Amino acid sequence: MSTATHLAELTAIYEEELARYTDFLRSARQLTETLKANAAEAQLSELFTEQSELIAKINNLDRAARELKNKLAAELGVDEVSVSVVSGLPGAVEFETVLQKLAALLLELQTVEQENTALLEARLKNLVQKRQVPPPKRSIRLAYRKRSESDDSAIDKKR
Repeated sequence: MSTATHLAELTAIYEEELARYTDFLRSARQLTETLKANAAEAQLSELFTEQSELIAKINNLDRAARELKNKLAAELGVDEVSVSVVSGLPGAVEFETVLQKLAALLLELQTVEQENTALLEARLKNLVQKRQVPPPKRSIRLAYRKRSESDDSAIDKKR
């Protein structure tokens, strides 16, 4: 198998996976927007499940890409394949473009993950606040009585 064939195969795999992960990211963004509007717990759970699946698939893609790069490096007789090694080969521009898109996708995924973490923390804080027991009404009445008694004694002193 030639080097150009390996490079074309790697590029095709990256492009295919990139398209899939872009769709996943788009749906994760849509769910994030929905969560911001609704703050629904079920949707939050679904979003984190989908995000976990996306991260697992990206890790699988990364592993597959490393395996292909190792095969390409073995065929070229170099220790490691980098963009500089690939740059002179046919299909190098497409390969570099796909790598740049993948890097951008990973950055966007990190952003979504940070947003989702912030949403989860806010939602948990909101749930904790909702579940807190308000102070008993009796203590409020006692405080009111204490104020009114002291007010009465101040009024009596003025008379």
